[in-house]
Amino acid sequence: MENLHNIATIVMEDLKAGTIQVYLEVEQGRITKCSIRGDFFSKREIQDVETQLIGVRMVEEDIKAVLDTFELTEYFGAVTSEELTKTHFR
Repeated sequence: MENLHNIATIVMEDLKAGTIQVYLEVEQGRITKCSIRGDFFSKREIQDVETQLIGVRMVEEDIKAVLDTFELTEYFGAVTSEELTKTHFR
């Protein structure tokens, strides 16, 4: 059976674009809160990405699928969806 415990995680990753810090709260295997911060230069509102991740299963493929719908360079600079997805699973 799937782990039903609440999970809160903070991950900090140094990428080409800068330092990215991802804070997630997960309940019953789904993201319930998401906050992305860092010293990267963003041309768009990071809240766009955070909002779309709410409700997504905490599964690498599902998170990557959501990130692939964005032009990530507009939000995070020189970062790929693979690099950003991996920050959720460190």
